[in-house]
Order: sequence, then structure tokens, then C-alpha cells
Amino acid sequence: MIEVLLSWIIMLTSSLIFGYFAIRFLYNKTGKYLFTFDVFIISGLMILNIYAEVFSLFYKVGVMACFILSIIGLLLLIYICKKERKIVLQLYAEISGQSYMKYLIGIFCVLATLLWTVSAPQHYDTALYHAQSVKWIEEYGIVSGLGNLHNRFAYNSAFMPLQALFSLKWLVGQSLHSLNGFLSCVMLIYAITTNNLVNRKKLFLSDFLKFSMIIYICINCEYISSVSSDILAMLLVIYIFIKWSELIEKKIKDEFPYAFCCILCIWAVTVKLSTATGVLLAVYPIILLVKKKNFKGIIGHLAVGILIALPWLIRNVIISGYLIYPYHKLDFFNVDWKMLSSVLDYDKREIVVWGRNIKNVELYTQPVYDWLEGWYNGQSTYEQILIITGVISVILVLAVCLNRLFKKEYAISTLYIVTIIGFCAWFLSAPLLRYGSAYLLIPIAIILERLYIKRAMIVKTLCVLVIIPIFSIYISKINDIIDAPLMEQEDYRHYAGYEVFINGIKIWLPQEGDQAGYELFPSTPHKKIIDIIELRGVELKDGFRVKKEYQGMRLKSDGEEWLSVN
Repeated sequence: MIEVLLSWIIMLTSSLIFGYFAIRFLYNKTGKYLFTFDVFIISGLMILNIYAEVFSLFYKVGVMACFILSIIGLLLLIYICKKERKIVLQLYAEISGQSYMKYLIGIFCVLATLLWTVSAPQHYDTALYHAQSVKWIEEYGIVSGLGNLHNRFAYNSAFMPLQALFSLKWLVGQSLHSLNGFLSCVMLIYAITTNNLVNRKKLFLSDFLKFSMIIYICINCEYISSVSSDILAMLLVIYIFIKWSELIEKKIKDEFPYAFCCILCIWAVTVKLSTATGVLLAVYPIILLVKKKNFKGIIGHLAVGILIALPWLIRNVIISGYLIYPYHKLDFFNVDWKMLSSVLDYDKREIVVWGRNIKNVELYTQPVYDWLEGWYNGQSTYEQILIITGVISVILVLAVCLNRLFKKEYAISTLYIVTIIGFCAWFLSAPLLRYGSAYLLIPIAIILERLYIKRAMIVKTLCVLVIIPIFSIYISKINDIIDAPLMEQEDYRHYAGYEVFINGIKIWLPQEGDQAGYELFPSTPHKKIIDIIELRGVELKDGFRVKKEYQGMRLKSDGEEWLSVN
């Protein structure tokens, strides 16, 4: 536990420093709305993520990356303490003036989340490729054609360099997997302590969206100890919607806070492509900026968006040879490490059919009415309830949206439209609950807020009846504090494997199944891949490429020939 707490303190300190400086530098004239601790932390993590990605392009993300970051952070802290003392004191007074109840809630959230985080990762994909992805970044930064060794490495979530930055292997002797725990802890405390239900005030849409955030964290608590990108992606989607709603509720007319939400949307896309529909929120601030002829503001935010996306896009090209994986039509680079286009096409189809609970790529073209029943029946009872409630809510959101558009309330209408598009894009592509539960929770929150206006007490009671049991189950983890390891975080699980060689370089294969964990490094889950690829040089850092005799073949991601194509 002490190791996890140490990593959390480092994350909190660094994100606050870099986040404060970024918001102060970019949005100094937008008023005090963005000057909150949650905005500083999220903005800081975004800046640190960009830093980790850029650093990985030149060197491994380890002690050197942390040392340079510490020097920069220290200089920024000295500057803030000297030049920004008055604002810092105001922020300190704000947090120190909170009620004892909120402090107590915060302590319970920290303890419970800490105990979920300290356990060994439970997520299947963490042992499949997450842990290996982090280790590649820790050991090499980036390697050309790494997707040829294992196609899942080409997913290239921006979360992985950030996780490598805070794994602190050089400091504690093992690679910590505590970042999702920190994110969940911060968001849980934020969603509860700033909620008007706790403050005994009138509820707004942002409060119902905070309920959604609480529910999401509590029902996904078993994944908190993993290095999965799902948690950050879904939390960012809900968080962006919360901040957008707060802007409307506080009658903020300035377009820049809305543009800030859109900047976060771009970061979310680099974390997970399934969040891409959120970028459509940018239409609203762009229209406002154009109306005011503030082209400097448009160019400035466009530049920031490019700064966020560019390192991720460069990493995509280096790892897979394509601008965005797994879309092989975005083929603009003639590099020798380029993955076979058939692998990208197969993987894209595999993601979709797994989301539909079909698990047969050849059924990729099945119409909705063929796979819908099987998909629904494959869900748990809770998930089925969430799906039904979410679908009904989306239909109702459409009606509410038309009403708001008629009244020319464009800010909230934009939010509703993106909600509907986000749900449709998720459902019609890969409707796995893990990929898009936020797209069900958000429309439910919107409709509950509409019902609250007419039936306040009933809706309040309903929220309490749902939130308290779920949160109680989450908090009950505190009972395990006696059995929890005091010093260390439980390490990644170990798996058996055997050695093979590519050009004399040792590669591991799992003894059973396709999971290699963290220690069997470097590894690939498919034996056939060993025959298909070769090193581009004499060392691992030189990268991998497909052998010439296989480059004209149509292969699947496991190296087998793809004979049937629909």
C-alpha cells in the first residue's frame, strides 16, 4: 500500500503543478471557472501524457524521463510560489474550508480505492498485451514495426506511455500498476464531494452525470488494478460531459471553457478510439469563435489539438506503419516495417464481432437483427437492465433535443446530439459494455435530470436507492485492509512460457493460451508469427518487419492465412 500511496502522491503533485501552469498560461482571461483542483489534475495528466509520448520517441520512459520531469516541475513550482502566491493561497483556503464530512468521504474513498489498486491485475487483456506494452515503453520507448510481433501493440493507447512514466520500476524495483487507481480515486472524490445531493441543494444535470461516474467506477472496481485504457477513456467522456453541463448551469458565455472540453476530447481519442464522437462537441465553440471573428482563438486551440494528437500519430506510424490503426486505408507511408493490411482488416472485424458477442470474423457483415438477440442474451442481468434503460433514454433524449433546438438552446443541444451519436456509433460498431458503458449511463442521467424537474423527491430517492448500495459494496473493500500487503503492490501475475528465436534473439511464447504477463518479455502469443517476421537489424530496438515472401499474402493477426473474406 505504501508503494501505491507514494506513486499517487507523485501523480497528484506533478499533475497539479503542470495542470495549474497549463491552465494559467492558456486560459488566464477566462475567469475562475477553470481554476479548480479537478481541472488542474486532469489538465496536468494530459500534459504529462504528451510529455511521456514525446519522450518515448527518443528514449525509454524510465528514470531519465522522471528526472527531467522533476527538474521541470521543481522550476515551475518555484515560479508558481513566487509569482502566483495569492492565487495559491486562495486555492488552499478553498480546499481547507471544506466540511469534515467531505474530508471523511475523501478518506473512505482513498482507502477503498487503495485496496482495489493494491491487488494483482484481474483484466484478461492486461496479461495478454497491456503489461507487455508498458514494458516495451519502459525498456525501449518505441520500436519500429512492433505491431508485427503482436498486433495488439499497434493499438498504441496514449495511456500506456503515461502508465510507464508512473510505473516507477527504477525506484521500487517492480512496475507499479497504480494509475487507474489514482484516476478512480480522484474522480470518485470529485463526483461525491461536489455533488449537490451531498450539499443538499437543487440538483442539475452535472450532478446526475456525477452519479453516472460513481456508478461506473464502482461497477468496474475489479479493473482498477489493471493497466487497461478503458477506465481513463470512459471517465474522460463522463467528465467532459459534466464540465460542459456545469458551464451551461453557471451560464458561462465565454467560448474558451467549451473549447477546453474539446481539447480533452482529443486527448480521449488518443487514449481510445471509441471516444472519437466526443470531438463533435467542437462544433459549438468553433461557431462561437467564428461569430466573434476570433480566428486567433481557433488557430490557438487547433495548435493545442495538434500538439496532443501528433505524438500519438507518430507512434502509430512507427509501431504499425499506418496513421491510425486498424484503418489500413490511411496508408501514407512507404516504410519497410508496415504491417500487412489484411491483419488490420481482420483485427478491425474481430473487434466488432467480439463486441457483438459473435466471435466469428466471417459473420462480420451480419445485419443487426441477426446478432442482436444473441448479444443481448450474452449480457448479465445488470447489463441487460442498463441496456434497456439506456436505449429508452436515448430515444427520449432525441425528443428533448428537438425541443431544445426549437428553443435555440444550442449549447445543451450540442451535448444531446453528441450523446445520441456516441450511443449509435458504439452500438453499431463494437457494442461491448466495456468499450461504451458511458454511452448508456449518460443518456440515463439526462432523462433523470428531466424527470427530476417534475418529480424531484421520487428521482432523489431513486438515485439514493441505486447509488448507496453500489457505493457500499465498493467501500466494503475496506474490510480487507488487514490482509492487504503493507508495503508492496501485488505484482503482475506470472505465466509459464518457452523460448524461440528470431534472428538469434530470444522471444517468449506462452506455454498455454495467449497470455504472457509482464515477465515473459519480449513475447508473442502466436507461434506462427515467428516464421513470418524478422528483425530489421541485429537488436530488438531495430524493430520487426514481415519477411518478403509473406508480404503478398493475406494473413490474419495470428499469422494464419485468411482464406474466407466477406
